[in-house]
Amino acid sequence: VFCCGLTLWLNTTIVPWSVERSEALLDHLKFRHESKSTQRDRIGVVYSVAFDNRADRRLWFFNRYSRYNERAYGAMVSEHDEENREHTRIIAAEAWYDPIARGWVFKDGRELTFSPVSSELIGSIPFAQRRATNYGEDPQRMLLTDRRPEDLSLHELRELINYLDSEESPKVVPYADRYFGLIADTLAPLIVIA
Repeated sequence: VFCCGLTLWLNTTIVPWSVERSEALLDHLKFRHESKSTQRDRIGVVYSVAFDNRADRRLWFFNRYSRYNERAYGAMVSEHDEENREHTRIIAAEAWYDPIARGWVFKDGRELTFSPVSSELIGSIPFAQRRATNYGEDPQRMLLTDRRPEDLSLHELRELINYLDSEESPKVVPYADRYFGLIADTLAPLIVIA
């Protein structure tokens, strides 16, 4: 029982911490290597990021997201009504999350408005910079949905499972399988003793 408790403690505290720290270290080394030969906005890039926030009825898409400078390039956010009809779309050359204001900043873009009934474009307003403090989506969570379950720590798996469960997404299965597999590993000492 003591060994099982020790294994549980290791799997829920030390192992997730070490996975996240080693991943951050590998990213840092990779970013440093890329910075010698690549433009700043191309370092640590993830291409074609899509995120569906059904709770707030927003659909996000980035052409690319730089994990190095934490900026999205070619950003688009569509807002939908209760019947899932698009009424507003923001398109911007750049976007980034402002953790202090807990919102997003969009740069060099345009806000499009649509008629929910006919889906016809009824307005188009250009902007140099626009703040959306009501957009609280965390870019780190957006990036989790495209990673393999084996590459995520226990904390990241739990966060992603909670999100995918709330969305009733079928993508939750491999993440839940990995999460509960790690929890079940705490019984390994009993099997060895037996």
